[in-house]
Amino acid sequence: MIGPELYGRRVRLRPLRDGDLDRRVEWLQDVETQVLFTGRPLAKQYASPEAYQWRINLETDPSAVVFAIDDRTGRHIGYVDLHRIDWREKSARLTILIGERSARGAGYGTDAIETLLYYAFRELGLEEVRLRVFNFNKRAIRCYEKCGFVVTGGWDGMTPDSTEVFMAISRERMLALHPDVETLRAA
Repeated sequence: MIGPELYGRRVRLRPLRDGDLDRRVEWLQDVETQVLFTGRPLAKQYASPEAYQWRINLETDPSAVVFAIDDRTGRHIGYVDLHRIDWREKSARLTILIGERSARGAGYGTDAIETLLYYAFRELGLEEVRLRVFNFNKRAIRCYEKCGFVVTGGWDGMTPDSTEVFMAISRERMLALHPDVETLRAA
């Protein structure tokens, strides 16, 4: 599904545009980005057909919503999405990619996640958002904890050095940490 434009303190979340897919392909050519995002280097080169299919899948799926992340200058720096939205259980999974290397560690991911969480809890009426992250991605784990996520479990990963860490945040916890959730308005 295609979401509305949302504004955080430092980012704008917006629907995808055709040119955004070229950036996704570019970012996922980088081995470090591949490892942070998938846990290992990709077996084959990520190309435009895969990026196009990724977009179509998310935009046409009623249990998903995807956004491009722009900084306040309009520079496209990544993606964030909710997927596997379970409307009955009122839960979803979150995925984020800050593909632009110079934007990593600068607070954009935190702001994008918090903005998406506001939307998930306020506008979509979800009660819980979950995610998975590799244990070696310490920067991402710190970001998620800063947003209020807590560790709920783990799973041995695809390599001896990787373990997936499961994290979640409830609407109740978000409201306690960020009472301004109730004032979110889509742009």
